[in-house]
Amino acid sequence: MTISAHIFIDKFIDVIGDYDSPDPLGVEALRRITAFWLDNAITLEEFNHYCARQRKAVLCAPRRAA
Repeated sequence: MTISAHIFIDKFIDVIGDYDSPDPLGVEALRRITAFWLDNAITLEEFNHYCARQRKAVLCAPRRAA
């Protein structure tokens, strides 16, 4: 059984907000969103929606100490 693109993207975006996220800038999430769009697994409208969610998650993510 394969996981749907929508659930997969949701999980990637949700992790961005975690303090110990391995992908705090959401780069991998954005790569996956783009790949799903290029593979026609999501529509252009969904692509735009997920990109906006990814951007918001990055902007709202906790900042790490330098």
